[in-house]
Amino acid sequence: MKKSFIPAVLIFMFLPLSFLMANGQQGDAENPNVITIGVFDELEDAYGAIIASDDFKAKFPDVTVKLSKMDWDGHHERLVSVIAAGAGANDIEVIDEGFIGQFVTGGGFTDLSQAPYTGEADVKKLAPFAAANARTEDNALIALPVDIAPAVMFYRKEMAEKSGYDFDRMASWDEYLEAGSVVTKDTDNDGSADQWMLSSAQELALVSINNGIGCWIDDKGQLLQPKEKFTNILGMVAKMDEMGIHADYEAWTEPWEAGYSSGSFATSLMGAWFAGALKGWMASDQVGEWRVGYIPGGSYINMGGSFMGIPESVNEEKKPLAYDILKYICTNQDAQMSTLDMIGSFPALVSCFDDPRMAGGDEYFGGQEVKLIYADVAKHIPAVSSGEYDQMARGFWQSAVNGVVAGEYTPEEAYQYVVDNLKASMD
Repeated sequence: MKKSFIPAVLIFMFLPLSFLMANGQQGDAENPNVITIGVFDELEDAYGAIIASDDFKAKFPDVTVKLSKMDWDGHHERLVSVIAAGAGANDIEVIDEGFIGQFVTGGGFTDLSQAPYTGEADVKKLAPFAAANARTEDNALIALPVDIAPAVMFYRKEMAEKSGYDFDRMASWDEYLEAGSVVTKDTDNDGSADQWMLSSAQELALVSINNGIGCWIDDKGQLLQPKEKFTNILGMVAKMDEMGIHADYEAWTEPWEAGYSSGSFATSLMGAWFAGALKGWMASDQVGEWRVGYIPGGSYINMGGSFMGIPESVNEEKKPLAYDILKYICTNQDAQMSTLDMIGSFPALVSCFDDPRMAGGDEYFGGQEVKLIYADVAKHIPAVSSGEYDQMARGFWQSAVNGVVAGEYTPEEAYQYVVDNLKASMD
């Protein structure tokens, strides 16, 4: 997640004096009762609320927690640097799903499966598919998953009904493209489409490959296999562009955001967290106009999420307390549900999937029980181990998709572009 939906000032008003916030600072190695947590974006608000809760203060009465916030990009640039340097890290660091593979293979984080930590027992309470991403080849556990992002299809109710297609459970991507040809329109008759099925073909290209996690190198070390899987996806991208059913807007740009604000996109293929974006600032006035369906073809995947780990460079005397706080945020059911309600980050804690608070209609989605859909998807997501080159390969893949859309590559050429660049980077 790269946008902040809840103003930090709302949280700050309720914080105790012992709770401080900082920007990009390292852990206070000299004070054993001061713990710093490196966070990004709206996680500052969610964790601030947890730490300010009566239950947390009762369990950690003499502890001061500092949240060190940066934006998503800045946080991970800093994190890569301080872990490589072996100094300057916070006592606890939040790691986005896209970076966890890099640290699993590259090292730099404490093995939480070993005493005095109870990670081996605690991780069994968390989503298995997410937990698998934090394991090294020798089964070390470098972090605990704190939130996940079950992928769903957000869609506009009126457009779906007029299309004649069932957007709740589309049977295939072919059906999705067919519906797109009906939904995409030139509503103002100026000769150009101004209503599309999707904001960008990049969404389809990413959701079709498990968001780029653990899909690039097979057990034999072969790249992008089976080949047909990847070329077929690139073929769908080419067809989508030929049909003109995507707007070809880059995510998080002004045209992209304006498209949601004006109701120009019929669907969005995103993780559950995207509901917070729609409600909070992108389409806050469209109450009742959106619904949630499953990814076409019955695919169950995860599109995002975060982990919490303790860098190896942290003072050994502070690590047990740091772990207790990390464990609380990851495995306390009220804390996890609070984060869901506040910023839309879906809990990694499995017991939350059947929490009674998951039931109940969401006014924004016309009374639909969307949390139950997220939970159902989460229960069916298969475990896939992340890889060292996931982030890099995903970048090559996105460039290849852009090349197909621009007419620079055929699907076959785009496939070869990813293979060649990934191979060169690995050599």
